[in-house]
Amino acid sequence: MARLLSDEGPVPLHGPSKLLLHFVPAAALAGRQVTGPWPVPDSVRGLLRPSSMASNAVGRYNADGFLIYSPHETNLACASYVQIFRNGCLEYGDGEILNTGRLYGAGRETEVPSASFEQLLVETYGNALLVITRIGIEDPVYFSCTLAGVQGLRLTRSGNPYIDHLARHTFDRQIVQTPEVLVDRAESRPYRNSALQVVNSIWQANGYQKSPFEGDW
Repeated sequence: MARLLSDEGPVPLHGPSKLLLHFVPAAALAGRQVTGPWPVPDSVRGLLRPSSMASNAVGRYNADGFLIYSPHETNLACASYVQIFRNGCLEYGDGEILNTGRLYGAGRETEVPSASFEQLLVETYGNALLVITRIGIEDPVYFSCTLAGVQGLRLTRSGNPYIDHLARHTFDRQIVQTPEVLVDRAESRPYRNSALQVVNSIWQANGYQKSPFEGDW
């Protein structure tokens, strides 16, 4: 997190608000290296999908392992990236979805399009399941999510501007970290026992009991 906030991550993310998704195998916490193939074979590279996938996505090795990222259209920062670490950890970074209101919503700069946010999160979760299986990561694996630079932002509960305008709940801090959940690879989409728990904890950080969509992705 310190590296991210000081723009010292694998690549700088576009926008002041940033989303990170982490998948951490227990073996990595014990200092063990990934048991799967290294260097990263083409079959695994093809699975690594940044959340804002662009046609000009770039892949390369770095000091931590292998990185693939989507360059932003207008500046040197990137829209999103995936970093696979040599110990089997995965990190997905996104600099677009939490900044949607600032970028495109005149008069709605503090709003996060929650349905799109949840869709992005669950699709990224599904992508990670494919990757950790392909590279031979053993269970247990833990999943968590971090939102940075989000103080004052709010999740929109519907597509109705009037209803959303009445909702005054916002994130009360700059960094929101969700609980870690155990990844169940046998679970199919919509991942109600795993990804939905993380989504609901984000809504609770925004002032609500749970997602109004209840995992209806």
